[in-house]
Amino acid sequence: MPRVSVPSHRRILGLDPALRTLGFAKLWQTSTGLVPVEIGLIRTDEIDELSASQSNFVAGQDLYASFRDLIVDENGIPTVDEIRAEAMSFPPGAASAAKISICWGVLATLTREHGIPLKQASPQTIRKTLGLPKRSSGEKELGKDDVLHAMEAEFGAQTIAELLARAGITKKADKRHPVDALAAAVAIR
Repeated sequence: MPRVSVPSHRRILGLDPALRTLGFAKLWQTSTGLVPVEIGLIRTDEIDELSASQSNFVAGQDLYASFRDLIVDENGIPTVDEIRAEAMSFPPGAASAAKISICWGVLATLTREHGIPLKQASPQTIRKTLGLPKRSSGEKELGKDDVLHAMEAEFGAQTIAELLARAGITKKADKRHPVDALAAAVAIR
């Protein structure tokens, strides 16, 4: 039987769940605090040749495989001790609701299969915990620049820039997903 080493730190995975572009952040929780070690994106493609429902189904299968590879090793041993995620939203419109539901179905299945606890908090709770101002009534999402600045204040702008560069994330629109995942990991205890 292979020997399993026990890490001296707790392995945390922060998530910004979505079917097409899921943001993640891996952190170590040490005796001195949280240390980000990796951030990234899991992307699934829309397949134009398929109906929207079949394309979403295939995306769910792809997300399952990619997310499984993120949370367990080749022997099926979990590589994270806890997942902290921005809570499931209930977007208007059937298409958006279906996509987020498929994503959460994948998360529920894999966390159950591998015995990994998942904690979640609403975007409002995350903002409050991070000390960010309340959203304005018309604002649908967390203020992305506010969240980025909060994570740069927490870990250093250079650290965040290096993590994004290592992940090959250069587009501003893509940066928000792993940064939101990082914020979820920091805010949820």
